[in-house]
Amino acid sequence: MRRSMAGSRNGLGAVLAARSIAIVGASADPRKLGSRPLALLRRHGFEGELYPINPGRSEIDGVRAYPSIEAIGRPVDLALVLTSAEDTIAAVERAIAAGVRGFILYASGFAEHDEAGMRRQAAITRLAREHGVTIVGPNCVGVMNTDTRLCATIASVGEVMTFERGPLSFVSQSGAIGGYWLDKVLQAGLGFSKWITSGNEAGIGMADCIEYLAADPATSVIGLYLEAVRDPVAMRRALTNAARAGKPVLALRSGRSAAGAVATASHTAGLAGDSAICDAFLEQCGVAQVESLSAMVDASRLLMWGPSRAVSRPAVVSVSGGAGALVTDGVAHLGMPLEPFEESVRNAIASALPSFGKADNPLDLTGMVGADPAILGKVLAPIIRSGSHDFVLVFIGLMHGTAKGLVDSLLESAGATGCPLAVIWISAPAFAVDALRRARIPCFEDIPEAIRALGVLNEARAVAARSAGWLDPAPADQPTRMASAALTEYAAHRYVGILEGIAYPAETLVTSASAADVPSRFPLAAKLQSPQVLHKTEVDAVQLGLADAAATGAAVEHLLSIGRSLGVECDGVLLQSMVEHDLQLIVGLRWDPVFGPVLLVGRGGTEVEADRDVALRVLPVGADEIESAIRGLRVGRRLAGSRGRLQADLPALARAIDALCMRFLARRDLAEIEINPLALRLPATLTALDMLVRLTADVRDETSTGAGHGS
Repeated sequence: MRRSMAGSRNGLGAVLAARSIAIVGASADPRKLGSRPLALLRRHGFEGELYPINPGRSEIDGVRAYPSIEAIGRPVDLALVLTSAEDTIAAVERAIAAGVRGFILYASGFAEHDEAGMRRQAAITRLAREHGVTIVGPNCVGVMNTDTRLCATIASVGEVMTFERGPLSFVSQSGAIGGYWLDKVLQAGLGFSKWITSGNEAGIGMADCIEYLAADPATSVIGLYLEAVRDPVAMRRALTNAARAGKPVLALRSGRSAAGAVATASHTAGLAGDSAICDAFLEQCGVAQVESLSAMVDASRLLMWGPSRAVSRPAVVSVSGGAGALVTDGVAHLGMPLEPFEESVRNAIASALPSFGKADNPLDLTGMVGADPAILGKVLAPIIRSGSHDFVLVFIGLMHGTAKGLVDSLLESAGATGCPLAVIWISAPAFAVDALRRARIPCFEDIPEAIRALGVLNEARAVAARSAGWLDPAPADQPTRMASAALTEYAAHRYVGILEGIAYPAETLVTSASAADVPSRFPLAAKLQSPQVLHKTEVDAVQLGLADAAATGAAVEHLLSIGRSLGVECDGVLLQSMVEHDLQLIVGLRWDPVFGPVLLVGRGGTEVEADRDVALRVLPVGADEIESAIRGLRVGRRLAGSRGRLQADLPALARAIDALCMRFLARRDLAEIEINPLALRLPATLTALDMLVRLTADVRDETSTGAGHGS
């Protein structure tokens, strides 16, 4: 895991607030990318000093040009380096010698390209660290800041955009996606504050950008386009700061279909693929993921202009009964069934409707609204004033002939004290959309877009309250624990030692079928003990329900013969008392090469991969977060108890798993622990029916002596 650059947040602030800019590799040819930064900085009103660097020109576009950065003869805040990848390192070194402290590197041909590019990028990173300078890129398209009218980009969107201020900021690991986002935001009339493309992140990373934006007073909502989490420790810290500052973070992520490259040496490794861990990490850090840039813009609109708290009691008003039913279905899917209007509200609504209308929630305005658009305002007023509902969704379709009257009613209602409203208007006239935008009333083109945005809003509004209890991330210098061969279950119990809240079955290791080795307590389970046989059921290496000595002896001989036929190293057969239980769980802990220590918890047993019902969390987490993760599962709802079934003690279950997590983090010799099944006897008796342990690669296999390392 890469450490974030020290002091980078202030360094990024200096880049975005630069008042003097050298453009290294500036071109006078408008067909070349090297011409864009100077042209765009001037077009969008940057008021600082501009110094194009081109040894073959005395001026570019009417601005004096300089043969070198040294020739400027005065300090410069920021250098935009437009040279080729091969010439970039020398250009940065010369600029550092001239006193430049901030850089944006645009060239491709670095770590994304080949081994030579990786070496060039490593050299850039060393320069940043050794000299304490701030570097954005390489392989990026630049940054923008509407506060200072800084448009330091080579993106083509800069040529057609307007520099409109707003509370949205965006960080993108792709320059093109950054341009698409900006175009959509500006077309929606939302404006933006900061726009940063981080590229290969040789210096400034995405975490640094989020850290800066979390403290930026001009930013209210942060959008991300994410291809890779390069520094999860710094990312978690930055996202936590954003959550605690009350700034929602929305992310569009690519690579979500990747199953992960980790070999399935255990169920945990198979289930906790790279993409699944990243999803869990972002959820754990309060990030709301969206499926498209359009969805991000819709959600941003509602977060900017909609309710300041999560919605729980919506009202639906529609010009169409069918559309009202569809909106109702949507909010119900989000867990918000519509509550009836209070009697006083019903009476007020009934007086505004024709005699055949019904004052229900959802409210159908009937066809009379086409002749009398003022009906909309007459019904909205009592709903808003009542305080019984915290959000109103208004559906309108077409209605071009009465659009002005409907807009007037909406504007008047939005200005009243009470709950906020949003509008779904299919085929809305342009003037209506513009009027609603100026009044800061969220307007959506169709029902799914509005419902999706409402779901994101509720998710985002809940984050700030949860963030107070989040634990600090693991240290940035925590090494990745590479796993060596696995231990047998018998050896694992003795190596890990006694666990808090989790018992082992009574057990004996035998190496022959002689009756003297067989315990007298039945029924028993018999398991072949080989570090090369991890999934015993797949090779018939487990025998259950052994009722007497004869059955047990036969099972031992059968399992030993299986070991011989497989040609595997075999320590014997483990005989365990059968344990009565109500449910089987799985708890897995392992070290991911990107995210570090990861917890997996959920429904266990042999069908765990076929019927996936698990939750992932990146450690450290507390017992409260573990309990919340369990409650969110299908098995969690069963554990919570219903219809007379005994309820599990979920806090006690979470504490036992938390203690296992703490043991795992404290032991540098453990690369992986998996308990599957973890038998639960309600309400909270836990027994490890099968345990897999893998040690770190630098730990010698000295476990055959049974030496324990328990706490």
